[in-house]
Amino acid sequence: MIGNARFAETADLKNPENDAQDVAERLKELGWSVSTLLSADKRSMLRSAVAFREALRAEPGSSALFFYAGHGMQFGGENFLVPVDSQILSEDDIRGECLPLNEIQAAAAEGGAGITIMILDACRDNPFATKKTRGSQSRGLTVIPATNLAQTAVIFATSPNDVAQDGEGRNRVFTEAFLAHLVQSATPLSRWTPSMC
Repeated sequence: MIGNARFAETADLKNPENDAQDVAERLKELGWSVSTLLSADKRSMLRSAVAFREALRAEPGSSALFFYAGHGMQFGGENFLVPVDSQILSEDDIRGECLPLNEIQAAAAEGGAGITIMILDACRDNPFATKKTRGSQSRGLTVIPATNLAQTAVIFATSPNDVAQDGEGRNRVFTEAFLAHLVQSATPLSRWTPSMC
């Protein structure tokens, strides 16, 4: 669970830390082992991906769930999660400053997860568009090719290349609905082998 809200170079976001904490708490109630990271820099996010992989290796074949709320962006057909310490002055900085989503997919695959669920409440306008990056016209996150999704389900907060809505209350619109669904569908979800988030 990662909720990035307090960014060094852009305005803070209201909901992502609450989103990560609330989803984590609900999943714990359903028997999942959960690790939560709030307003994380890139080094912390990379370390959490390694910890995610190693936790899964300790329970081969278990289900894995990754939840991210915060800024996300696409570049060159690839999705990136934005750490709070990112300093993006041009699109050349994106690969060095942000975490590729495929790093998380790789961690789950290398950990031997039976099923991987990735939930991304991160489809937003490019938060660095005011810095005149050449890729600032790209909106939201992009589609992940089916060839990269063996045993994986990816749930986006909105359509590809579109933006998601922030919430007026504690949670963003998507996460608020997702939490309500977790309450209503606890039995189906609990049939999966509880594992790591």
